[in-house]
Amino acid sequence: MSNIAKIIFFFIITRFLLIFCLIPIIHAAFIRFNMQIDESQSISEIWMEYLTPWDGKHFREIYLNGYQFERQHVFFPLNKIIIDFISDMTSGISKILIGLILSNLFSLGSCILLYILSVQCFGSTKFALYSTLFFCLNLCTRFYISLYTESLYTFLSLLGMTLIQSTIKRDPVNDVGFFQILGASIIFIINVACRSNSCLLSLIPGYYILIKCYRSLNTSSGSLILWFSFGHFTLCCFLYCFYYLVNQYPYQLYCKDENPSEWCHQAFPNLYDHIQKVYWNTGFLRQLDRGLHSSYFATLPVNFFNIWLICLVYNNLKAYINLSKSHNPSSSTYTAIKSFLDDEISFRRPNKVEFCQIFFLPIILHYILLIIFINLFANLEILMRVVSTHPVYHWGYVYLLAKKQKSAFEKVVGGLLVVHHAVFMVFEFTAFPLNVGTP
Repeated sequence: MSNIAKIIFFFIITRFLLIFCLIPIIHAAFIRFNMQIDESQSISEIWMEYLTPWDGKHFREIYLNGYQFERQHVFFPLNKIIIDFISDMTSGISKILIGLILSNLFSLGSCILLYILSVQCFGSTKFALYSTLFFCLNLCTRFYISLYTESLYTFLSLLGMTLIQSTIKRDPVNDVGFFQILGASIIFIINVACRSNSCLLSLIPGYYILIKCYRSLNTSSGSLILWFSFGHFTLCCFLYCFYYLVNQYPYQLYCKDENPSEWCHQAFPNLYDHIQKVYWNTGFLRQLDRGLHSSYFATLPVNFFNIWLICLVYNNLKAYINLSKSHNPSSSTYTAIKSFLDDEISFRRPNKVEFCQIFFLPIILHYILLIIFINLFANLEILMRVVSTHPVYHWGYVYLLAKKQKSAFEKVVGGLLVVHHAVFMVFEFTAFPLNVGTP
């Protein structure tokens, strides 16, 4: 059996078990809280309702009735657009059912893409298989079987990353061609219509564009103009797509009537920012206003892992700079970095799995900036959901647990991650049906 077949088999088995293990939990919830069943609903309707708790209520209302309230615009419309398109082609099928099926299909597609991307980056099918199996059953799996956008966002993110990495063999920059960067940029721009944090994905093609602009300084002005213009155009596309979703479209809906909303009078009207501040109380270090919140403890193991990862990246980059210096002992750190950018040294893939290689440095830097942003500007409850969508988290998790010689800190972090993973999954799956209709 091929590794892809193993992944598909494991995915189907785990999804079957997870979904149907909710049946006794739901039954216990009805008994414990004396919940009443709406007799007008069919069994399938009741079942689908219990797969849409928390923010799933908003997604459910948006898919069925469209955007009706300002607060709903924090959830971007790409998933709804796809569901509406399929619903128009298959009349008679519930949009909620279509959404649940698509969520699981995109989740399966993400598993396959993660395996391909892992092989591209590490060259190890065994490591890629373990990383993918871990993703199949990650600590936020419940969001990948419901109406949330995690599955679609992860699928598009991995698709763009895989496209960029597909041609890299020796040189981590020159091997990436124009069409790979263009294709990945288009995918990431489309992904902005799924989740707001997709804007940070512009850092990945942006990294290659900047390095190519730098290398063009010493070659031809025509190449420099091409890459600079393309980079400027790509960045404008990212910004315009985000601007339209958070500003222009909501402005047309809510700011043209006789009694416009409060946010319409701002110098730069931004509904998304208004929702985040008013309804979710997010902003720079606003998490501290909540006092000693449970999310601090719930995210502690993941943030310990993030600290370990940042230290690992720093030490790895330092080793690359020292390697550059070894070719020219009299060179400074600046000269060593410049040598890397000029591609004077060939960084070849090692035979063994080595984490944080230059070959996928932009993906790692994207993860680090993403988790820093979440810790500083968002509510920590979403940290686990965000890291679960990123390949670096799953690579780092498997790499840390498989590492034979661990430091004391690595042993503590690895142990905390295992316990946290098990407890978090059990707790959240238990709470899943108890929070139906709770935004």
